[in-house]
This record gives sequence, structure tokens and C-alpha cells, in this order.
Amino acid sequence: GARLRALRGNDHRRGVFELLAQLTSAPAVDERTWRAQFDAMRAAHAHYIVLAVARGAGDDERVVALATLFVERKLLRACAAVGHIEDVVVDASCRGRGYGRLLVGALVRIAFTLRAANVYKVMLDCEPDKAPFYAKAANFVAKDAHMTLYRPKPHDGGGDTDDAAA
Repeated sequence: GARLRALRGNDHRRGVFELLAQLTSAPAVDERTWRAQFDAMRAAHAHYIVLAVARGAGDDERVVALATLFVERKLLRACAAVGHIEDVVVDASCRGRGYGRLLVGALVRIAFTLRAANVYKVMLDCEPDKAPFYAKAANFVAKDAHMTLYRPKPHDGGGDTDDAAA
């Protein structure tokens, strides 16, 4: 069966990069780079919570769904915080099983129960065709506009054209 759990330090061996590649550019990195990033996210001053849905056991365990919550501390609203849900992805072979709803719902509940953070809202950016899913899964509503500026590529001076989004 499938299990909801926190991302683990050795999950790079369980298909995380292959899964993320279904969302956007996510080339695999070596173990040292993975570990440094994983440890930095865990030690960051803002809260980073990465949840996974895993199937299988032992060496056969695979991460089949993933989503991240990070908490941004603010000066406004009496020094409250905003939760951001990012990188929501479910393996193509596992879609329609409720894993996305499970992940997003769990991260929303976590965000609003982090007492030390005082989260007053949770935001999630997605492609327009995904908005109905998030509205139904966790009562998100469309609000404002999302703007993006990519770092120019060194070879052409142009921006990235990453069309895939959560």
C-alpha cells in the first residue's frame, strides 16, 4: 500500500528525480549534492516540510508523489507567516488515486497548525488547467496574478521557458 511520510535523506535513490522530472527540469544530482541540499532545507530558518507518498518496501520502495511546504516569515500582519505549497507532483502511473489531494491537504493542515509560525494564509501557484483540482482538493481560490522572471541563460541572455508547473 501507499504511505504518507516525510521525505528522507536517502529518497534520492527511490525515484525522486525521475518523479520531479514529470513536473519540470530535475536532473539527478550526486549523493553529496543531494545530501547538502536536503540538510540545508532541514536546517533553514524558515520551515521546509517535504512530504512523500511511497509505495513498496525496503529496496523496492519508490516515491510516487511529492509536495513541499515552506513557510515565509513576514513583517506584516503582526509578524505572521505565509505558507507556500510547491512542487506538487504525482507519478503518471499513480494519478487518480487521491495522492495529490492527500499531500496538499496534509500540508495545509500542517501550515495552519505550526504554532511558532503563525501562518495566516497558504499560497499555491499552478497552471490554469490545474486550478480546479486545487479548488476541489483543498478549497484554494484564484487570487491576484503570478509573475515570474527567470535567470538569463549564460549562452543566449534569454530567460528560461520552463512551461511545466505544479
